[in-house]
Amino acid sequence: MDANYVNRTIWTRDCLDILRGMNSECVDLIYLDPPFNSNANYAAPIGSQAAGAAFKDTWSLSDVDAEWVNLIEAKYPALQRVLLAAMSDSDKSYLVYMAARLLEMRRVLKPTGSIYLHCDPTMSHYLKLLMDAVFGRRSFRNEIIWAYRGGGFPDTTLPASTMSYSGTHLPERRLSMSMTYGFRTRMIPTSDCVTRQGRFAVIEPTMHMSKTR
Repeated sequence: MDANYVNRTIWTRDCLDILRGMNSECVDLIYLDPPFNSNANYAAPIGSQAAGAAFKDTWSLSDVDAEWVNLIEAKYPALQRVLLAAMSDSDKSYLVYMAARLLEMRRVLKPTGSIYLHCDPTMSHYLKLLMDAVFGRRSFRNEIIWAYRGGGFPDTTLPASTMSYSGTHLPERRLSMSMTYGFRTRMIPTSDCVTRQGRFAVIEPTMHMSKTR
């Protein structure tokens, strides 16, 4: 279906409201960097260009819309099983929040589209189960585990994860796809990115997807 919005439009509100107004199967690529359930609140520094901006990353059942819970319990048993595995009310409310949005993302994603979810170790294991339940385990493509060093270059690293799923194998779509992958390696000079090994390899993936009948 054709998109009912102008490309490169920027919205500044809850993505769930925006997604519900979008046509089905009209998006090629989704990248999301959601809250991490870090049990902390964040605000932009005073004096910065973003001063006044803030969001909370603490969760309770009062944050959850009963409509989302009822929808999941009634129509999505696989998602419900993930929610039942949550270790705390905070975890459960966070997962309900994420599940409601992932369901809409699946709806708007094209059969040939891809979705990338960025997260940290706090909830990555639960989010993987949510993505499996929403997009199907066969749709999982890869997980990028990476670590970065803080501004003061401490010895410790801060791990993060980006998981990618393709819309090509959603069971209800009954599509068969053939896929070929290629990688191009580019080396960044030491002066641009210094590591313990002296150089940093950037792997740039290329992917070709062709529909088969």
